[in-house]
Amino acid sequence: MAQSSAVLFADIAGSSCLYKQIGDKRAKEAVFSCFYLMQRLAEEHGGTVVKTIGDELMVRFHTVDEAVKTACAIQRELEPSVNSGPGLSVKIGIHFGPVIVERNDIFGDTVNTAARMVSIANAKQIVVSEEAAAVLSAEFQAQITTFDCVKIKSFQRDSILYLVDWRQSGGDSGFSTMISFDNHDLKSHTTSKGMHLVYQRRDIVLSPQLDSFNVGRDQDICDLILQVQYASRKHFWIEYRRGKFVLVDHSTNGTWVKMDDEKEIYLKREELPLWGRGVISAGQPLACNQSHRIEFFH
Repeated sequence: MAQSSAVLFADIAGSSCLYKQIGDKRAKEAVFSCFYLMQRLAEEHGGTVVKTIGDELMVRFHTVDEAVKTACAIQRELEPSVNSGPGLSVKIGIHFGPVIVERNDIFGDTVNTAARMVSIANAKQIVVSEEAAAVLSAEFQAQITTFDCVKIKSFQRDSILYLVDWRQSGGDSGFSTMISFDNHDLKSHTTSKGMHLVYQRRDIVLSPQLDSFNVGRDQDICDLILQVQYASRKHFWIEYRRGKFVLVDHSTNGTWVKMDDEKEIYLKREELPLWGRGVISAGQPLACNQSHRIEFFH
């Protein structure tokens, strides 16, 4: 029987770099300490730790307030270590809805949507879904700001996402912003028509009804497969939002994009609206990637 719960995903960011910076032994100890901290705080705030998946922790709560309290506590506890040198930061996603509980695990669209929230978040961010924000108490309603509007597979409409300002004293909230251009009014580049992707003589048309189009090496999760050593398993995806097709980089090596006569742009865990005509290169600058470029045009 399904029961409503708040599901929190916390993903440790920067662990790969930490292994290179301070060595395997110290990095492993740091990651273990981070997981221990997150589990302790989750349990202190009424959460049930479901499991760890790689660098991610999944926790179930009875209320969204408990989940947000935990998320804020995690970010505040980790902030000193991040600022004091090589350390770890965490990105967190929260969603609220019905879950199926079986033994010690949970399943359902609510879990998948919470996972999507954490995939959208950047380091030191807490991203909350529209459904989760709707049941927050007044105390936490005052701490959230509108972040974005995206399409979620389990919903038949655009969903508003929110960021939680977890810092008590204001200042830099660590919010991520979409890259903008001084010389272009992005509104003039909105479109209700499709966008073409051309890769190795294959022409793919993306429609405005697009949820997300995944690009990378993993054949199980990607719509366009790149057999390139520099590409990540899920390197980037393209979404249609507010009249624009937006490229969202989620890779290790980054993505290079060149539009019309503009300079080549490097993205790493960033977003960029795609307008006009251009070229995309996953994992390498365009000059180093002649055979696996992706062309796009509207």
